[in-house]
Amino acid sequence: MQYYDRRTLLQGSECQFMTTPFPANTLRSRRQLKDRLFRHVVRTAGLAVLFAVVLIFAYLLFNAVPLLFGSGRLSLAGIFSTTGAGDAVWQPAAAGGDISVFNPRPLIVGTLKASLYALLFGVPLAFMTAIHLSYYASAKTRRRLKPAIEILEALPTVVLGFLAAVWLAPWLMNHLLHALMIGVALALLPPLTASLNIGRGFPVGLMIIAIPVAAAAGFWAAEWLESLLFDRGVAYWLQTNRVVSYSMLNALVVGAVLGISAVPAMFSIAEEALSGVPRHLINGAMAVGANRWQTLSRVVLPVAASGLLAALLIGFGRVAGETMIVLMASGNTPLSDWGPFSGFRSLSATLALELPETSVNGFHFQLLFFLALLLFVTVFILNSVAELIRHRLRTRYRAW
Repeated sequence: MQYYDRRTLLQGSECQFMTTPFPANTLRSRRQLKDRLFRHVVRTAGLAVLFAVVLIFAYLLFNAVPLLFGSGRLSLAGIFSTTGAGDAVWQPAAAGGDISVFNPRPLIVGTLKASLYALLFGVPLAFMTAIHLSYYASAKTRRRLKPAIEILEALPTVVLGFLAAVWLAPWLMNHLLHALMIGVALALLPPLTASLNIGRGFPVGLMIIAIPVAAAAGFWAAEWLESLLFDRGVAYWLQTNRVVSYSMLNALVVGAVLGISAVPAMFSIAEEALSGVPRHLINGAMAVGANRWQTLSRVVLPVAASGLLAALLIGFGRVAGETMIVLMASGNTPLSDWGPFSGFRSLSATLALELPETSVNGFHFQLLFFLALLLFVTVFILNSVAELIRHRLRTRYRAW
């Protein structure tokens, strides 16, 4: 059996077809060669990515070995020791050879603090948006809003950090009560509209009008309270009465901006988990008389709980490794303070600030590599656990 190749020859104004034999085994061997070549190319690319991760880990570990296996003050126990006053201090500029000022505890506290406040802002936004689009919104609304939310991940974090430091931090210092009252007004908006049975016919249009109205009402309420109780603003009153120390670049500013930057990553995973809940489970709950809230709380959320946990872990890994927003809006003060109105310094910001100024193979250099190794391992473990949870969730959905 032979394959034939039909080739066209142009002669004058007429087209003539000439048929030439083409051996079948030649075609088959060419296809097999292309298939093997492409398979080896993609396999090499995948192995190269794994090799790069292993190489990064090995390089960090090699430079951190003197601290991991050192003794005395050049060890992990030595660097986590406190000063004579019992404080954990990170102050390389005034070290003078005394390694007690290189205690990384404030940096670890700062990283956890930034992650905590960012998740407090980002998780409710991401999860509630995912619930709305996967469970309540129409297919048309979902097709329009989902790409718009996911494209927010493309925003440069340096721009967000710049806006946080230049605009949000001064505004929040002068309008702290206004921000609080606006948040309260927006939180009261959903139960108010639900109790009045508003929004059944045109929920999106009504909410577009109701949200700025509620924000304006909260702003006016704050203006009235501030003129009544605080002459020069809440932040000034807290500072002068020594209730709490208020820094303009603080964890509240970083948490708000960093949480918004982590919303697209958490939203994508949460929406995938909620949309993947088998439809027959939802229909079965509706059939026995459950309303939409009962179905959501007792069927959808328990089934998708592992996927929501994966979204939370991905979000934590995302905000823990963020550099530019924290570097520009945190104040970079290495304090072991969990308060929302104080500054802090994270591990990633410390690496960006201090690594170019250290002497190679010195103690400070090795300590920064240890901190980089700690951050790398933490984020890697969180992302790996999240991917394992997502894989198990997909397997369970296919079984249903």
